[in-house]
Amino acid sequence: MKKIKGCINPECIAKRKKLTYAADDYYCSKCGEPIFYVCRWCRKPLEEGDGAFCADCQAKMDARKQQVKDTALKTGSTVKNAATKAFGFLSENGKKFYEAAILGADEEDDDVEEYTAGGDEE
Repeated sequence: MKKIKGCINPECIAKRKKLTYAADDYYCSKCGEPIFYVCRWCRKPLEEGDGAFCADCQAKMDARKQQVKDTALKTGSTVKNAATKAFGFLSENGKKFYEAAILGADEEDDDVEEYTAGGDEE
């Protein structure tokens, strides 16, 4: 991301509203104070060689990125383990379930016919 310039005067309305200035601007249009490159999040003045964020904000972003990666890895491994267990269970017992479903459907049809036949006898 690009660096931004902003006013660092705490009493200036430009700082409170987080107004940004062009790279060739040198003074705040609201209070007349010199403007500096500032952090995109917290608006602290940047040190020479910093990127678009101060060291504190950059550390927070890096920690958040690492937290997201760790969460994704945990979730991914949990899903993988669950899928592995389910596949193992189905590979061991899949034929039993298939046969039960086929035989169960046939038995259910017989029960329905018996019930209907029993209802007609009354």
